Amino acid sequence: MLFPILKTAVKKGIPGRWIDAEARQTVRARPRDDAAFSDPHAALDQMLAHELVSFDLFDTVVRRRMALDLVHARTADFADQFLRGDNGPLPRGLIARARHRLQAEVKARTIANSGGARNEVDLADVFDTALTPFLANPVARARAVKGLIAQEVGTEKAVLSVDPAMRDVIGQLRRAGRKVILISDMYLQGEHVEELLDALGLRPLFDHAFVSASTGVTKASGAMFAHVDSVLGLAGVARLHVGDNLHGDVWQPRQMGWDALHYHNPAQEERREAAQIRAWLGTAHHPQAFRALTQAYPVRGAQGFERLTAAAFSAFARQVLSRAVQGSYDRVLFLTRDGTRFLRAIEALLQGQLAGAATSCPQMADMAFSRRAGVLLGYPEMDQPGWHQFLADNVWWLHHTPLSIRTIMRCFSIAVEELPGLSSALGAEVEGYLAGDDPATDLGFDGLLARPDLLEPLHAALVAKRDRVRAYLESLGLFDRDERILLVDIGYSGTALIAISEHMFARERMGQPVRARLDLMLLAANRYHRANLGRMHPRATLLPGVLIGTENWRHRAAATNFGWLEPFAVDRSRGSLRDYRADATGRLQPVFAPAEDDATHGALATRMEGFAAEYARALLLAELPAEEADRRMLELWISEVLHPSRATVEEIRMLCHHGGLAEVTSQPVLARIRLWAPVQDILRCIADDRWLQGSLRHSGLQFMIPFANRIAAAESR
Repeated sequence: MLFPILKTAVKKGIPGRWIDAEARQTVRARPRDDAAFSDPHAALDQMLAHELVSFDLFDTVVRRRMALDLVHARTADFADQFLRGDNGPLPRGLIARARHRLQAEVKARTIANSGGARNEVDLADVFDTALTPFLANPVARARAVKGLIAQEVGTEKAVLSVDPAMRDVIGQLRRAGRKVILISDMYLQGEHVEELLDALGLRPLFDHAFVSASTGVTKASGAMFAHVDSVLGLAGVARLHVGDNLHGDVWQPRQMGWDALHYHNPAQEERREAAQIRAWLGTAHHPQAFRALTQAYPVRGAQGFERLTAAAFSAFARQVLSRAVQGSYDRVLFLTRDGTRFLRAIEALLQGQLAGAATSCPQMADMAFSRRAGVLLGYPEMDQPGWHQFLADNVWWLHHTPLSIRTIMRCFSIAVEELPGLSSALGAEVEGYLAGDDPATDLGFDGLLARPDLLEPLHAALVAKRDRVRAYLESLGLFDRDERILLVDIGYSGTALIAISEHMFARERMGQPVRARLDLMLLAANRYHRANLGRMHPRATLLPGVLIGTENWRHRAAATNFGWLEPFAVDRSRGSLRDYRADATGRLQPVFAPAEDDATHGALATRMEGFAAEYARALLLAELPAEEADRRMLELWISEVLHPSRATVEEIRMLCHHGGLAEVTSQPVLARIRLWAPVQDILRCIADDRWLQGSLRHSGLQFMIPFANRIAAAESR
């Protein structure tokens, strides 16, 4: 008992106290000016004694919520995930390494080439130099550099906060008629610093902003102050500079005839130093950093499972975007109705956190496809030997009913008016067969075979619908272009690509070559995934599940069925895919069933989008890489699926999930499992796509969950 307590104490307590103590000792040892101040208001009278007051920006007027090293790491991670060279992904860590030896070399070269007139480096030049061996085209390289700078500026916007006391003092100086300027040694151009000022609401407080990357000279060299004197004509003007760096902000301006005040705020500097120590600790600090992340983005309690799922969807969207770029795909198509969610998530990322990635993104769009469309794609002619068996197998798979005129028409969404050449009397007869569910009022398949006046129109309607599916896919250019296309879906076994693969084989048999290469990327894979790998066309690749795969036993247990996942993923603004019809321009467009009038799931979708955006913001401030944060968040997500809390079960119990392989049917996520018949009920739960672990918890049989997980994992191999 004692050892786990001590282990937890060391893990949670001592490192934090040690970091704080080290930071305090480091700050106390730093030299400071005799006239240093920590309260800006206490120095206001000295500032007012000057006609012009200049402020340093970073760690004086604004401060970062994390170490600068982590800001740089965000940019490097962005390059690793979302930039690509001429011959493939960039070397991992290229941009991270550029911050060191290469940056010093670029700066030395700049000084030499300018004869000493410039002594500052522009970060864009450093990035351009690092990328040159891998991106020969200067236009493409400029786009990549622009993306990197945009990413760094975006991170700075997220992590910077304004010192309220400094803001107040600057406001008082301006109201007193003093000229107030900003002087910053910064490797970003002045336009980017002004963008930061705008985002922080500081731009109106300064008459001018001087940034070393734009002026070419630094405060640290003293040349910046001479430059400001020259540009603003400050000869004879009483001028004062305020900043936190003893060398660049105090000693150098004094050497150039300025007065200077040293801003030394011990509490703030200790926080900054502690953040730097945590960054240096790296993986050793990840457990504490993840706990801080889950405090900023809480995943326990009310709506905790929604939050975990939103984080998982956000992680998948970023992985899709990364693969799309790094894999050099020409297009990314998101299969409706599940994939639409991820297209919207990526669009949100590209408008916000990952705006820089838009410089190298392939084209992205929806692709309307379903199991029904996949079956129709391979519908054979009536004179082919396998026609009867094809209908029997697929109607049973999609509809779980034997063949009849009613089940075929319902399964494939054939309306009476789509049957060509029917007289009004025959139309009324078919309407009678379609009414109700009583088998006695239906026309069975044997009877249908004896009625060519009905069978032939039905076959013609199925062929016409098949041809529309094929024409729709052709209109997307899915086969005949020399392209790499990434298909994206929630999962679960890749049946969409099986159907498309069969059509690719059929095209080739008809002498129509297939030139495109198709990859299907799934959020989750189930137990049928492996069996489907061997059914793919050579130009079609079924990729492993990204977040839930088949290699890990925990994942296999979670993937027993996906009743717990589907309610969060499906775009319920559209019903099931019915058909494709030509629009006014003649282009085929998908026809969906009417949307559900479901306020519960509409509100859920809105919350999920909000949670995903909240997670993206929390990731920017987290003191660990996004990849590590995602990994840990996904572990929590899977754990909650495998061993759900009562709160999670109650949260999902209120939802329903879309079942049915042909038409959509809303059904409960949970099933009742009886203590006296658990095997029978568990098997029915799995067959009906109910959430197994949640059903056991809901039924008060949570003690059976560990056994069910192991059995499910073994059965899913």
